[in-house]
Amino acid sequence: MNLDQLHNVASKYRSLKTYHLKLSKWGLSLGVRIPKELAKKYHLEDEKEIILVPEEQGIKLIPA
Repeated sequence: MNLDQLHNVASKYRSLKTYHLKLSKWGLSLGVRIPKELAKKYHLEDEKEIILVPEEQGIKLIPA
């Protein structure tokens, strides 16, 4: 890997924003709040369904 490739990878990594969220107990389940910025970006609205896909490294949420 040359220096330009390394800079490109580092730049892309820095552009990714991470979110630290807390789980909340909702009845017998757990819930998480999706930040407004992400809800707007992915067109998520109240009562709209999403798809939850369990994966080996974590959970993927996909707008339905």
